[in-house]
Amino acid sequence: MTVLTGEVVTKAQSSLKAFAIYLESGKAILFTAETVGGAVKVSMAVKPAQDVPEQSEAVCSVDWSWIYGRQVKGVAGSPRGDYYKLDLGDGLVITISCGMWQGDGFLSFMPYKPV
Repeated sequence: MTVLTGEVVTKAQSSLKAFAIYLESGKAILFTAETVGGAVKVSMAVKPAQDVPEQSEAVCSVDWSWIYGRQVKGVAGSPRGDYYKLDLGDGLVITISCGMWQGDGFLSFMPYKPV
C-alpha cells in the first residue's frame, strides 16, 4: 500500500485479535482477525489514530518498542487474506497471520521480538 510508504512508527500494540501500529502522521494501521464464512482472515484498515482503540491483553502482551522509529517501506496482503507482510526496511518484515482456536480467530506475528 503505497499510501503508507515512508510513514514512521511511533507506537504499536497487540491483542489476541488486533494489531495496531500508530504512525507519526496521526494515522494508524489496524490489522484484525475476522471470521468470514467459517474461515478466519486478516483484515487491514488505515484510520485516524484517535479512532483506533488501545490494545492490551495480558495473555498475549508483546513489547513492540523495538519497531518504534522504523519507516514503513510497504504492506502487502496475500490473495486469500490469510496474512499481511509489513516491510519496515533493512530486511525486517513482520508477517501478520491468523489462526482459529475453538471457533474463534486470532492473530500471530513473526517475528514478535528482535532477532
